[in-house]
Amino acid sequence: MVKAYTYSKRGKPANTLNHVEDYNPPSLQDDQVRIKVKAVGLNPVDWKIMAFAPTFIGKRPAVAASDYSGTILESKSENFKPGDEVYGIVYSSLKIATGLGSLAEEITAPAHSCAKRPENIEPIQAAGISLVGLTGLVLSQQADLAAKFSSSSSSAKIRVLVCGGASSVGLQLISILHHKGYYVAATYSEAKYDLVLGRGADKTFDYKKPDMTKTLIEFAQKEGQFDVILDCADAFDIWKIGEKVLVPNGSYTNVGMDLTQGIIPALRRLVSYFLLPTWLGGVGRAYKRPEEIATKENMIELDELVRKGVVVPLIDSEYEFEKSLDAFAHLMSNRATGKVIIKLQNEYVHFPTSI
Repeated sequence: MVKAYTYSKRGKPANTLNHVEDYNPPSLQDDQVRIKVKAVGLNPVDWKIMAFAPTFIGKRPAVAASDYSGTILESKSENFKPGDEVYGIVYSSLKIATGLGSLAEEITAPAHSCAKRPENIEPIQAAGISLVGLTGLVLSQQADLAAKFSSSSSSAKIRVLVCGGASSVGLQLISILHHKGYYVAATYSEAKYDLVLGRGADKTFDYKKPDMTKTLIEFAQKEGQFDVILDCADAFDIWKIGEKVLVPNGSYTNVGMDLTQGIIPALRRLVSYFLLPTWLGGVGRAYKRPEEIATKENMIELDELVRKGVVVPLIDSEYEFEKSLDAFAHLMSNRATGKVIIKLQNEYVHFPTSI
C-alpha cells in the first residue's frame, strides 16, 4: 500500500481530491510497468477531468494527474527493466477507463507511453515533458500534412499560426515547428514576448490588444494567409475569422474545448462554428481534431526531440507531495508560466524558472 491522491466524485480538486495511504497499484498487464514515482507534472486537463467528467463516465476512485518521472520497479515490456529511469504519461482515455494516474508513490503505467530519461534531464524536468511535448508534436503533424500536399518543395513556405504561443503546449509547439523549418507566427501577451521569440517564432501578435484580429487580417492579406492554425488557447475569436486568414484548403486544429461555462455552451459553440455553413454563421475552413497523442511512435519521436534539445521543459514551480492541493490551486490560477511540478522524492536540485 502506498500514498496517493485520488478522487471519487465530480468537482474541483479542493473539494474532491483525497490524500489516501492505502492505494494499491493494479497488478501488471502486458505492456505495463510499475514505477516508483519521483515527480509529477500537472496539466489543465488533470483538474478538468475531475471537475467536468460525469461520475458515470470512467472508473472511480481514480488517481489524479498524468505526467510523471520515476524508476522502473517491475516490467512486462521488453523495452524496460527494473532500475531504468523513465518519464511518461498515463493518457486521458486510459485514465478514464481504468482509474490509473500518476499522483501516487507507486503507479502502474503503459510502457508504450514511457521513455528512458536522458542523463542530462533531471526527474523534476522530465515530469513536465510528456503531455505538452506529445500534444505539441501531434499538432505539428497538421503542418506536416499541409507540407505533404503543398506544391512547394520548401517547408519554409508552409505558414503556421500558433494561438497561445506562451502556453506550456504552445512553447513546445513553436520549438518543434521551428525545428521542422516552418514559418511560425504566434499570439502572446507582452510580458512573455521574449519567451515566445526565444522558442523560434518568426512573427508575434499581442492578443491583449483590442485590434489584434484586425491586425492579423491585415497581416494575412499583405504577407500571405496561413496554411494551418494550431490553437493552444481556445482562441475562437481567431477561428471565426478563419476565411480571412487561412488559405482555402487551410485547416484549424485545437487541443480541447473550454468547459468552464459547462458542457452545453461548449457544444453549442462547437456546432455554430464548425458544423454550420458560412451563410448560417459557420466558418468555411476545415476543422480537424488531433489524433491520439500517446502512441508508441509519437513517444519515440518525442524522446528524439528531447534528446536533441528541441523539446525543453520549462518549470514554473515545485511543490511537496503533501502540498498537492496548493499545486493544483496555482495551476488553476492561470498564473503559471511553464510546468507546475509535485515532488515525491527530494534528492535532486532545484532548477531556474526560466530559460
